[in-house]
Amino acid sequence: MKKRSIVYFILLLLLILITSVIGIKAQITGESVTGEATQNVGLNISIQGATAPTLTIEKIRNETYFNNNSLKIKIISTGTSVWYNLDNTGNTSLTENNNEFEGYFNTSIGSHIFYAFANNSNGTTIAKNVTFIIDLSKYNVSYEEFTWQSTKFNEYSYEEMQNLTNITLYNANYGKINFNEIINVTDDSNPYDNQSNINDYINISSNRIEINSDILPNFNKSATLTLYNLAFTNPRILIDNVVCSSSICAQNSYSGGTLNFNVTHFTAYSSEETPVVSSPESQSSTGGGGSNKEKAFAIDKENIKVSIKKGETENVKITVKNTGNQNLNINLEPFNINNLIKINESNFILKEKESKTINLEFYAKESIKPSIFLGYIKISGDSMIKEIPVTIEVESPDALFDIIISISKSSLRVAPGNEIEANIKVYELKNIGRVDTELKYSIINNKSEVIASSKETIAIENQADFIRSLHIPDSAKEGNYVFYATATYNEKTASSSQSFEIVESKTIKEKNQVNYVILITLFIILITLFIIVYEIRKIKKHIGLHHVKIDAQILKKEGYIKPKEKPEKKMEK
Repeated sequence: MKKRSIVYFILLLLLILITSVIGIKAQITGESVTGEATQNVGLNISIQGATAPTLTIEKIRNETYFNNNSLKIKIISTGTSVWYNLDNTGNTSLTENNNEFEGYFNTSIGSHIFYAFANNSNGTTIAKNVTFIIDLSKYNVSYEEFTWQSTKFNEYSYEEMQNLTNITLYNANYGKINFNEIINVTDDSNPYDNQSNINDYINISSNRIEINSDILPNFNKSATLTLYNLAFTNPRILIDNVVCSSSICAQNSYSGGTLNFNVTHFTAYSSEETPVVSSPESQSSTGGGGSNKEKAFAIDKENIKVSIKKGETENVKITVKNTGNQNLNINLEPFNINNLIKINESNFILKEKESKTINLEFYAKESIKPSIFLGYIKISGDSMIKEIPVTIEVESPDALFDIIISISKSSLRVAPGNEIEANIKVYELKNIGRVDTELKYSIINNKSEVIASSKETIAIENQADFIRSLHIPDSAKEGNYVFYATATYNEKTASSSQSFEIVESKTIKEKNQVNYVILITLFIILITLFIIVYEIRKIKKHIGLHHVKIDAQILKKEGYIKPKEKPEKKMEK
């Protein structure tokens, strides 16, 4: 009896203990306990406390940033609320979107600490921080020409810029580039200048996408390209204005004037209408023959030169005329001056003998430094291409001087290794007295590259007139060049330019030989004429004397002239 009582007592204690554990678990986890008690039940007993939220700072990073405006914040967290502060200043809340919290902030140059916080409904809070540096001199990238859907390079750190993926460059009117490879944006043709100029060397314009791979070799990657607002029925892809092979270009789709295709590397890509191959029957003529079809067009300008001040614009009009007897698809495209020109209508169709006037708007942003910019406008009419050279001089507003350059006609063609001489006149626009003015002289090729230069400081009062020369390098190639001069005082710059041509020494020698032959020929002709005139006069004089002799004989015969009497001989005694 005692043993049985002990067993019952132990079972009662176990029952009380089990009931207590289940109650504790239900209290901790918030569960309700239901069901029936049975024998042989396996129990897994666990006690859980309130869990803390997760928190990961994806942006900002423990790296160096070259921009201090609109820096992006991105935090991944399971918390119900997330906030941050900078250098232990005031807190700012972030809005959640599928466990992602994003925002932007501005800060100053130097080192900073970014603190991030997250908590959950149980009041559990977690915090993390990142130290970063702002160094505006570290690097600069120019990409303002591309719209908001493009990659925002200024949101990334300098370290991230060396390993960027999925770079997108977008122009809402003309097209888009999606790069398919990782790119080190900082590693351009001059990785030591701490800058990359995407604006000037990546061009997305009407029916054309182009990258200057000489300047931006790091962007010479595979990509997916999109061209907008095309007027073709069945376009084909061109590379450098010839049909692109399937090993380089692969068309993905064409619909509603939008052409999408992949390329393996970069140069210049465009498109054209795929020619329709006519049947032999349609090519044959009836009635003894048909009319000849001709495609041709003309433009009313051989070159364009404008001088504008920072912040100003200037309009130039050009007229394109269809001089053939077939419709032409005309396309205008600027090169090397994309950030200085707007074309009001760059693609249109000209019917037979029809003409159209296009407005070119040249503009200079306030951020552009006074300089000279050389480029050209390519005008294509189906398979025909013409180019208009363009020279743009950008000057400071309220310049204190005006400057004029002139080169004599005899010096407009010069060989490498020789001197190019220019007459330079500087006029004072405001009465500022005698001031030391910095003068710079440069020879610039059609790629805006300086091949020779010099500078000096001279005192100018009212005006100055002088001659300066620059040596042309022996390595200079044939082509059109510009002699460019600037006058700068008090950070105000005026400029002027004069174009000339560099030709091979052989060309000038041949020209001089031709001139020498012409001079010798003229000399021989003059000597010959002199001899002829001399002989004619001699002959005339001889004929005149002969006539005088004959006339005297006739007069003597007629008795008008008596013969002279011979003296009588004296007789000898």
